[in-house]
Amino acid sequence: MSDGGPGYRKPSWDEYFMAMAVLAATRATCERGRVGVALVRENRLLATGYNGPVGGNPDCRGQGTCRRTADGGCAETAHAEQNAVAYAARYGVDLTGCTCYLSGYSPCLMCAKLLIQCGCRRVIFRKPYRDTMPLEFLTETGVELALYVGPAPSITWADPEPPLPMSQAPEAARGQMPVVNAPLADWEFVANDTWCWPVVRVSTG
Repeated sequence: MSDGGPGYRKPSWDEYFMAMAVLAATRATCERGRVGVALVRENRLLATGYNGPVGGNPDCRGQGTCRRTADGGCAETAHAEQNAVAYAARYGVDLTGCTCYLSGYSPCLMCAKLLIQCGCRRVIFRKPYRDTMPLEFLTETGVELALYVGPAPSITWADPEPPLPMSQAPEAARGQMPVVNAPLADWEFVANDTWCWPVVRVSTG
């Protein structure tokens, strides 16, 4: 990514929010594919979601097999659209008139109906789903559809930067500012007088 300067191009709103959907998808653990969603209104983010097991159940990856429904589908996963809408409902976020950015395929029929019912007015996706009926439902109910053909967002994680020296930290924060990263079980926090927050070492155990 460019640091700015004369050659820098500011992303459009569609590129910006599609990148958020792609970022959300990096949290997904479904072995069949990762999907992310960003729900937006008036260029402000309302909710995000990604596909994965329901709250309280373990991540899918590494289990080898998922429980199946009677028709052979995955019984474990809540879709990204479902999780985003459920999050908004839990915290009282009104989705009326929102735009849904999907990191991959257009919605399945179940999720298309959910988006209609929550008041979504526009759905932007990168690939059409194999079943066209969901698009028919969306079109019939006045939901605008758009195929995203802009630059493909790509999320990568760079090597961590060294901690800020204590001399550069606000005096009140010295020795108190924690390092934030996840999952916490993979890290060992070590007190260190040299830095303004604890040194973090990757657990090898």
